[in-house]
Amino acid sequence: GGYGGAKRGFTPRAGYLVKDVGKEVPVYRGGNIVYDPRHFKNSLKDGVIDPSLSKTPEGISVNINPNDPNVLKYGGPNQITSLPGGLEIVQSGPNPEHFVIRPKEKMSEERFVELADRINQ
Repeated sequence: GGYGGAKRGFTPRAGYLVKDVGKEVPVYRGGNIVYDPRHFKNSLKDGVIDPSLSKTPEGISVNINPNDPNVLKYGGPNQITSLPGGLEIVQSGPNPEHFVIRPKEKMSEERFVELADRINQ
């Protein structure tokens, strides 16, 4: 599989170093970056997101395949072009193309929201 997307008329820019892939790959989100506490079902406790609390990484879903049905369903591929310090992109779940944006380490929910608001800014 490639990272096709030419039919939508965009050219993927350089990507981000995605921890599990070990190289830079373009990463996409269907729709806007929106914080939802449900993204952190197991890792959010008392207003603090602690990535170590969840066996499967939790966070804002993104995908390395711009044509993934979940990307297309929410408005098509929006490439992640900048990620503020304090956040990381890690693979999550059974789909090897599915990743999440999450805190690198324990941080308050408010801080995560501030950083998430700066993605692609």
